[in-house]
Amino acid sequence: MMPQINSTVTADRGLEKALRDMVGQLKGKYPGNIYFACQSDRSFYKYFYDRYYELYEDNSVSIHNTIQAAINAASAYRGDMVIVMPDKWQENAYVYQKPSLKLFGVANGYEMQ
Repeated sequence: MMPQINSTVTADRGLEKALRDMVGQLKGKYPGNIYFACQSDRSFYKYFYDRYYELYEDNSVSIHNTIQAAINAASAYRGDMVIVMPDKWQENAYVYQKPSLKLFGVANGYEMQ
């Protein structure tokens, strides 16, 4: 049985529920693709990859190891979203000419506005 994304593997209570709720709400609100930034050395990465990996019609993939790679995969004017998984990120990310891109961070207590 695959481990779940929860307090045992992430030290964040309710992370799997928050992520599931967030993705469900975003898919209903925005028309574009959802891209994830998730570091591959995390204990829950295989479970996360198996559950959230998608190959989109434009041949882009949903899961990336850096925030910048997820941003780069997104397209302008499509309503794409980047969800950043909780972690210690040490990178500079640039968004250039992607006016409809939405950037979200998932954390405990997440609520869609």
